[in-house]
Amino acid sequence: MEGDDLRKWNDTRTPEFGNTCLHHLVERQVAGDPGAPALLTATARISYGRLNNEANRLAQMLGKAGVRPEVPVAVCLERSPDVLVAILAILKAGGVYVPLDPGSPPERRALILADVRPSVVLTRQRFAEWFACQVVVLPTMDAAAPDAPDPDVPNPDVPIIPSNLAYIIYTSGSTGTPKGIAVTHGGAANNLRDLNHRFQVTASDRTLAVSALVFDMSVYDLIGTLAGGGAVVLPESTVDRDPREWARLVTRHQVTIWNSAPALLEMFVDAVEGHRELWPESLRLALLGGDWIPVPLADRLREFAPAARVIALGGATEASVHSTVYEIGVTDPRWPSVPYGRPMANQQAYVLDDSMQPVPAGTVGELYLGGAGLARGYVGRPGLTAERFVPHPLADRPGERLYRTGDQVRHRPDGELQLLGRLDFQVKIAGQRVELAEVATAMLRHPALKDAIVIARVGQARDVRLAAYAIPLPDNSLNLDDLRGFLSPRLPEYMLPVALCCLEEFPLSANGKIDRRALPDPFLAPNGWEPPANDLERLLAALWAELLGVSEVGRNQDFFGLGGQSLAATRLTTWLGDLFPFDIPARAVFAAPTIAKLAVALRSAARSTGADLDTIARIAVSGG
Repeated sequence: MEGDDLRKWNDTRTPEFGNTCLHHLVERQVAGDPGAPALLTATARISYGRLNNEANRLAQMLGKAGVRPEVPVAVCLERSPDVLVAILAILKAGGVYVPLDPGSPPERRALILADVRPSVVLTRQRFAEWFACQVVVLPTMDAAAPDAPDPDVPNPDVPIIPSNLAYIIYTSGSTGTPKGIAVTHGGAANNLRDLNHRFQVTASDRTLAVSALVFDMSVYDLIGTLAGGGAVVLPESTVDRDPREWARLVTRHQVTIWNSAPALLEMFVDAVEGHRELWPESLRLALLGGDWIPVPLADRLREFAPAARVIALGGATEASVHSTVYEIGVTDPRWPSVPYGRPMANQQAYVLDDSMQPVPAGTVGELYLGGAGLARGYVGRPGLTAERFVPHPLADRPGERLYRTGDQVRHRPDGELQLLGRLDFQVKIAGQRVELAEVATAMLRHPALKDAIVIARVGQARDVRLAAYAIPLPDNSLNLDDLRGFLSPRLPEYMLPVALCCLEEFPLSANGKIDRRALPDPFLAPNGWEPPANDLERLLAALWAELLGVSEVGRNQDFFGLGGQSLAATRLTTWLGDLFPFDIPARAVFAAPTIAKLAVALRSAARSTGADLDTIARIAVSGG
């Protein structure tokens, strides 16, 4: 690669976006128009002024509890307006927010708490007994109440600078335990301000916040939207995975910005197809990141939202979420993947070989990220930080670093990056990072196992399913239900294997390493397989086969054992809702995870409507 091209592609210097702190960006909007809407729900409107007052009161409490710059504070809350109050209050007090999912396995939550050692946990009374450290129990804010006429509560006067930490997000770790990534105010602010400047986000914008707090795309949902003066539209926790409810909120509040992993947008598009009243015509911008983007997805969205610009964002949590940007215009079905784009403002992206030297355009190498977005490193892991955050071999100034992503990429002749895959055993499931070694390490704690490995199988729609292979100890056995039951307290749901194959030994290659290509297919039909018994079951089997990318489905096979995840369950119930004249919640699939059981549940639900499921199923199966 010519040096001039490399310098040109990485010449991203712009006015410094990272010379501020996240909460200061929000406070500027408060000062400009305190009465403007900051947060909208199905039933409530909260202004910037009220949100700021609530956060300032809580920040004062946190300050008295010892929170100051660089002090971590855990947030363990369900989706509600109080989440945004809590995050802003922590930042205002100088603290570092650490999101915890109340629904995560207890053991994983305990590992994170032991690692980060928060001084305070913000949570609800019903979760308080989980924590041994100092707990601040948040009362539920009456979001539906009108803005109080109380005088303004002054912003805390805490000396915070852009190089201070803003948040720590935990991702899967290859050593068997999650690892915390420490991100600074300046790095995150650079990213948010770039997006808002690039796409002209203003007070007229509304963002639907669908990303979980433990997923770093939520930083833009909550703080980025407010930094631009827009309003956050927040689904209630009871429907935060219901795409039909998302569509209703988009229409009701005229949402203009979508920001999520591609899987959530696919769910949304599936839900509005065929429902003209739910078309999101107000959408002008869709930001997608964290995972592979299906090539047809942009065109599918623009069928319903013709004005929407669809943007592919690449990067890593270690580089403040996003580092590269590509606007998806006219797509080519022959593309192997959506282009990864070019570096964003004040950021750099290099394709280097094993000697950390640039490779020519078209040559495959590893992606290294640099610039203003780089995180400080991993919490309590100096060795891993030194391994992944390396000295910049092409730096203009001493001390600069690059982050080794482990992504396999190449430059196209025009300078656009193309993502090709991974160089290690890390995968993404619905945008969440999964280290296969962490899953295998958790498996090996089972007393019946001698050895275990985990592989990822990619389905027809690039959906990722985890398959476990185990060697039981002599006179021991294990089935998938036992394994998932053992792992459930230790790993989040998306990290649980959906297939298990027990072997006497692993196949080896000529050099003595495990030959993963020689492992048997874990998704083959098991012994005792039974075909669907009637038209309704045949319809369900056809839907499962299409959704899960399998050839045949038996009436007693488990949906989750075939590779289904919670997102797939939601998509299935959306399809069923289009076929039958009643709504089917996603929890119905969890309660009745086989075709035989789900058919019984559907017949029970249909009794109140008088729907003839057999006739509907017969017509659907026959294509009539």
